[in-house]
Amino acid sequence: MSPVPYRHTSQKETVTPEKFFSDRLPFLGIQKIAEPRGWKKMVVRPYPKCCRRLVTASLREGAILIFSSGAREKIIALSEPWRRQYFARLVQNRTALLIFAQSPALPVLLKMQLQSYHLAAAASPLHESLLESRIKAIIREKIHHCVTVHGVVLELGGRGILITGPSGIGKTTAAMQAVGEGYAWIADDVAMIRKNQGGRLIISGHRAIQNYIHTRQTGIVAADRMWHRSQINNKAELAFVIDVSRSKDDEVSFRLRKTEIMGTRLPLIRVRISRTGYFNKNLLMEAIQQFHEVG
Repeated sequence: MSPVPYRHTSQKETVTPEKFFSDRLPFLGIQKIAEPRGWKKMVVRPYPKCCRRLVTASLREGAILIFSSGAREKIIALSEPWRRQYFARLVQNRTALLIFAQSPALPVLLKMQLQSYHLAAAASPLHESLLESRIKAIIREKIHHCVTVHGVVLELGGRGILITGPSGIGKTTAAMQAVGEGYAWIADDVAMIRKNQGGRLIISGHRAIQNYIHTRQTGIVAADRMWHRSQINNKAELAFVIDVSRSKDDEVSFRLRKTEIMGTRLPLIRVRISRTGYFNKNLLMEAIQQFHEVG
């Protein structure tokens, strides 16, 4: 869970790509960003763009261009004058960073020319679509102070409980069974975590689907058709995380760990269930009880 209130960055807010990605390079499959000597470029509102062909007309300042392997070969195939002209146009558009996807390393020819044009570049073995998705997640975290997590969220006494784990393991069913026993429903499937001005993590559902629940038995159902409005909340301060996974045997175990979200450390209860079993309300209650015992 590759963490001020939620806000959009103003045009005046800037960030250096080097600092922006310094702690996320392994997440992007990047070993190092090749930076021109003395390179201190500031970027306004960085945004990623997949390039499967060579385009510059639609670029705005701060673009992080992710070139497919095909686009990389097209750049290499350009004649020397055309290649230099292409790089010059990227400079003119104030491009922030070039990433060559599905590439073990930067081609030497491109690396030398990019440095001469003061364009930062990197290579990654990851597919361009995956890189774009991961960069967007980093931007949400570092610019918008928000991360997106696959999970189910409950609330008890103003404290949010995030339940994570693979699809179909029983998270939604267990959480639904807890509503009506003092717990309130917040979100199913997608949770949004934001940091407020006090540095607290506030968890809610994705606004597009927050009011709906999906199970194999019921399909997609509006939450207010399942429970009274008093049993449904929009958000809560995140208190701890329950992470569910299946073990290789039939042993059930609970282990207390720590996790970090946007720089905030939280208790994490790791629940291992049998390889053929499902997470249920009893296991959920036991995990919550363990948190209270140590909290």
